[in-house]
Amino acid sequence: MDALKVLLVVSLGLSVTWAADQVAPAVPAASDPADQAEVERKMREIQETLGEDDPDELKDFVPSEPLSADVAIEFPSDI
Repeated sequence: MDALKVLLVVSLGLSVTWAADQVAPAVPAASDPADQAEVERKMREIQETLGEDDPDELKDFVPSEPLSADVAIEFPSDI
């Protein structure tokens, strides 16, 4: 009986997924070559603006001000 329940849930999930794809088909973000060229142009522009030499090199983020997670807050003592 448990196997039947699992099969029912799996078939229900597949049916819902199929129905969602029929309503709103998945389309790649840049499927058109012109769109892809535009994305690459914008990426080059951003890299030039940031002055990055190596696009694979990751730099450490150093905030100029304390982040909200770094600020101490006081809680009442009755918590």
